[in-house]
Amino acid sequence: MKIDFVEIKNFRKLQCCRIDFDSKTTLLVGANNSGKTSAMLALSKFLCSPSSLKTTDISIANWPLMNQVGNSWESNTEHQCDLNDYLPILDVWLNVPLNQIHHVVHIIPSADWSGGPIGVRLKFEIDDTDKFRADYLERRSAVSEIENQIPEEQRPSVSPRNLIEYLEKSLSTIKLRAYSLDPTQRTEPDSKGRACIQSLPADSLQIPNNPFEGLINIREIPA
Repeated sequence: MKIDFVEIKNFRKLQCCRIDFDSKTTLLVGANNSGKTSAMLALSKFLCSPSSLKTTDISIANWPLMNQVGNSWESNTEHQCDLNDYLPILDVWLNVPLNQIHHVVHIIPSADWSGGPIGVRLKFEIDDTDKFRADYLERRSAVSEIENQIPEEQRPSVSPRNLIEYLEKSLSTIKLRAYSLDPTQRTEPDSKGRACIQSLPADSLQIPNNPFEGLINIREIPA
C-alpha cells in the first residue's frame, strides 16, 4: 500500500495543486516562495494537527470571497457559494492491493471494491453554519450599533469589520471531516498542471473518526 498522490485546495499558496508520490522517496524542489513549505504544512495540519488551523492557512485569494458571503448574510441576499467552499481541502489517494484490505476496510468506497485506488477527502468545515451565521450577524449588529452612535470622523475601528475578522476569533467552530471519494471519477491535472478536484455529492456519507489513524505517520525533523 502506498500514497499515489494528494490534491490540495484552498491552503495558503496552494489554491489547487497535485503532488505525486514516488514509491520510495519524494522530494519537493522549487524556487523560494513557490509553495514547498505550504505543501508540508498542509500534510501536517490535515493529518496530525487539524486543531492548529489558522485563518492564514486559508488561501488569501479566498478572503474577499468569504467576506462577500458575510456581506450577503448582512443584506439578507442569496450567495452562489457556501462558505465551506472556500476552506482548505486535502484529497489523499492510496493504492491498496486486495490482500491488504484489512488495513482499509473502514474507508473502502463500495462493497464491490476489489483492490486499487482509494480516495479520502479531508475537509475543513464550519461545524454548524446556521449557528455561525446567527452569531456573526449578532456581532455585526452590535458593532453597527456602536458605530452609529459616534460621528464618522471620530469613529473607531471596531472588530469584527468583516467575516474573516470574525472567523479569526471563532476557529473552534471549524472541524475536520472525512469523506470517501469515487475512484472512477479520478481526473488528471489540466494542461496548466492544476488539480481537477473531484466534486463531492451533497449526500456523501462522512467517515467517522480519523480514517488514517495507524495508516499514515508524519515525523518532522527540524532543519
